[in-house]
Amino acid sequence: MFIIKIIRYLKGYVRFTATGVFLERFLNMVVRKGVNIWEVKKQDTTLTACTDVRSYKRLRPYAKKTGVRLRVKERHGAPFRVRRYHKRVGLLVGILFFMLFLCAMGQFIWRIEVVGNTEVPTDQILATVNELGLKAGAFKGKLNAREMERTALRRLQRLSWIAVNIDGSTATVEVRERVMPPEMFPDHDVPCNVVAAHTGLITYMEVYEGQSVLKVGDTVKQGEVIVSGIIEDKKGQATYKHARAKVIAQTDYEITVEQPLIKDEKVMIGIQKHRRYLRVFGADLPLFIYRPFKVAYDLKREISPLTLFGIPLPITLIEETYDFYVIEQHPLTPEQAKREAEVILLQKEKEELKETKIVEKTVNDEFLDNLYKLNIKYLCNIDIAKEKEILINQ
Repeated sequence: MFIIKIIRYLKGYVRFTATGVFLERFLNMVVRKGVNIWEVKKQDTTLTACTDVRSYKRLRPYAKKTGVRLRVKERHGAPFRVRRYHKRVGLLVGILFFMLFLCAMGQFIWRIEVVGNTEVPTDQILATVNELGLKAGAFKGKLNAREMERTALRRLQRLSWIAVNIDGSTATVEVRERVMPPEMFPDHDVPCNVVAAHTGLITYMEVYEGQSVLKVGDTVKQGEVIVSGIIEDKKGQATYKHARAKVIAQTDYEITVEQPLIKDEKVMIGIQKHRRYLRVFGADLPLFIYRPFKVAYDLKREISPLTLFGIPLPITLIEETYDFYVIEQHPLTPEQAKREAEVILLQKEKEELKETKIVEKTVNDEFLDNLYKLNIKYLCNIDIAKEKEILINQ
């Protein structure tokens, strides 16, 4: 029944009325001649029915013979639709072009997603697959997903598995990361010496590979060799090793913090501006009239791929939000400046002396012109072992 309705719509049909006394005679003649009519309804001297466009013209002779008057009430179907818009060629061409455009854009990749990674950066994975041809605007027919997976897995050694799935215009790169064993001795085959990273007095030594040049109790200068990677046998022949050692030395260290008595503070002024771009085929088209801002701002950017009926489009909406602020200067009391400097000092100690045992600490502070200066001298035990490659050809 559904197919019959489609055929009738494509051919076009009309709903008509027949008015007269001899409606039964009219119907009998129409049926005998094989004219197709349906949805026939009779009320008093009026008959309503449907027929296709060509058959309606065949009804006229029978209506004339029986004295029946015909009149078209409704017109349905594709021929009447086309006739209604035949003067609007541009609209039909535009619709046709738009449909073709959607079909053509569906043959390209416009969105790439990476899932399953925690340690390996998404940008690194995207850069690798981009080099292999999987990027925005790539034609799906030229992509070999299996070959791409094999090549990407060789390049990204921190991955144990990778799969490229293409669904419509979206490519999903699914990855599984490799559990890497800890690297105990990196570059073990490279010959090197162990030299002093700082000047100090050696208090403890633990040599794993190489020949000791100095011993506990010796004073060492920065850059001096502590453990040599060149080992000579009894015959005077030299063997090159990758020297490794742990060397603890008592050394001096110094940290200086300077805190001005005027502190700069960022104050938001509560004004926001929004700017939008359309990224089309890699080009950002501004949707605003550009005017430079005369006030400092913090910038936030949101990128939203656009879709139509669930189909990704080669268009991305970029929205930038500008939060404006001013820098205000606030004077600090000596006590406030001292507290600010102590906070900075603690942060520096955590960063620079995190693996150091502090034996002694001397604090010197003073107030200069609009400045509080905090100077700390440390006597500490620190691992001064530093590996330095041996350049054999020199």
